[in-house]
Amino acid sequence: IPGDENGSLSMLELFCLLDGWLYEMHQDFVDICLKMC
Repeated sequence: IPGDENGSLSMLELFCLLDGWLYEMHQDFVDICLKMC
């Protein structure tokens, strides 16, 4: 079903965006920790 495929693609894209955002947040967190140490 085309609708399901589009839905899955949207979820995959959302997951990738979230994963990228979490990675950026993690990098910022590491930078802050290094500065405080």
